[in-house]
Amino acid sequence: MKKIVLILSALVLSVGTMLADTTKKIVVENMHCKNCALNVEKILTAVEGVKSVDVNLETKEVTIDFDEQKTDTKKIIAAFEGTKYKVVDPEAKKCDKKEGECKKDCEKEKKDTTKTE
Repeated sequence: MKKIVLILSALVLSVGTMLADTTKKIVVENMHCKNCALNVEKILTAVEGVKSVDVNLETKEVTIDFDEQKTDTKKIIAAFEGTKYKVVDPEAKKCDKKEGECKKDCEKEKKDTTKTE
């Protein structure tokens, strides 16, 4: 009976761990050589909860496996602050407006917020 309880406990723990793991792809700009790829890998593996990093220098894509109970995408991207690398989240919402429309809307919004009543 004890063996069954231990096996079930181990199974529950391993399933819980698997559920917490997440894979995320980001694009890292300004990555030009093998040293850059190594630097990106070092930056990411220093983030608590990051389990593995796969850097593709040719496509500038980085695949990150991490424990989402210990870290998240914001913390991963924040790790690049103060470095020469710019991170692009391919899943981030993209503007669906035509070129120039965003600028017009932003200028209009800026004027509206600066009006005094």
